[in-house]
Amino acid sequence: MQQLLDVTIPNNLDTAIFRLDRSELMRLQEMGIITGRAYIYLALKLTYSSLNISVDTESFCEDWQITESDLAVAIAQLHKKGALAPVNRQLELELF
Repeated sequence: MQQLLDVTIPNNLDTAIFRLDRSELMRLQEMGIITGRAYIYLALKLTYSSLNISVDTESFCEDWQITESDLAVAIAQLHKKGALAPVNRQLELELF
């Protein structure tokens, strides 16, 4: 099943709806048209349909071809902008 995301693009005459799927989002990111933060935000919206989500970072990063550190930075930036809010403050560590 292909997941689609409708993106509203306002203009002076009317509002346009742009249908965005995974391959188009990846293409826009590869071309440098959208920022890493926007790419990750839209990838989260495409991947998860609910408001409260639990993200398997390893799987998500592999699927969307990003590093876990890029994901962490984008989440911090999106949180600072008010686009998302972490629900809990758990930290999972493996000690050696």
